[in-house]
Amino acid sequence: MRQAVLLLLGVTGSLFLGFNSCFASPLVYECVVKTEYRLDKGGAITSVPKDVASSLGERFMVDRGTGRITGVGTDNKIAKEFRVIQQGDASHTFAVTSTYWGGTTDYLQVNEFAQTPEKPFLLVFKGFWINAGTCR
Repeated sequence: MRQAVLLLLGVTGSLFLGFNSCFASPLVYECVVKTEYRLDKGGAITSVPKDVASSLGERFMVDRGTGRITGVGTDNKIAKEFRVIQQGDASHTFAVTSTYWGGTTDYLQVNEFAQTPEKPFLLVFKGFWINAGTCR
């Protein structure tokens, strides 16, 4: 009987802790691009030329469990592998890498530790694009 009670308490406690952790931070980030740059052939970070399609204002979603990114130009569904390399918390960033068959690797970092509802992000993708903005 005592073992059954302890088991029940353990399961209930685990469920309670799991339930609370679901609300500690969002399971999915919704992000919006606020600035964009690119790495030019000379190694300098420059503004995106006017004749190139802009991603300013573009929204994308990030699954915090898997690292899956979905959005118009910021989608890693064709990646060979995408992986959460750091979960992020009050002291650390949330970080994802996406590796593609052609050899490029995308990197997304969300400053989870920011003391604001909107968390700043930095996204380096397709080998030379650099976007920044905020995630909720």
